[in-house]
Amino acid sequence: MAKDTKKHPGGRPKKIIDYKLVEKLAGIFCTQSEIAAALDVSLALLDHDKEFIRIHKRGRQNAKRSLRRKLWSQAGKNAAMGIWLSKNELGYHEPRTQIDLTTKKSATDLTHAELMAMIEERKLADGK
Repeated sequence: MAKDTKKHPGGRPKKIIDYKLVEKLAGIFCTQSEIAAALDVSLALLDHDKEFIRIHKRGRQNAKRSLRRKLWSQAGKNAAMGIWLSKNELGYHEPRTQIDLTTKKSATDLTHAELMAMIEERKLADGK
């Protein structure tokens, strides 16, 4: 019987990363840990794979763009969505009502009704 003269490499077989799957999973906002589990590889392996990092980033950017498109289309149909987008994307905010306490009585001089009215005004101003 002939002896095998080829040397066998040591260690485990190299894991092959399915980059198409990575992009799809990143496209539904899966975390890197979740993707590592789906690929049956360690997170450390993915952390050192430049192609994985690039593909993961691209998949997340595509997901954000898709979500933004869906939110934008909803803004025309849903007032709450339009308000949310204007606050979050355009920086709009509701004006805050300032209570000038210098012209008011001190808290100890207020009646219960006046104090409760001030509390309610403050809640409305804060949107609570």
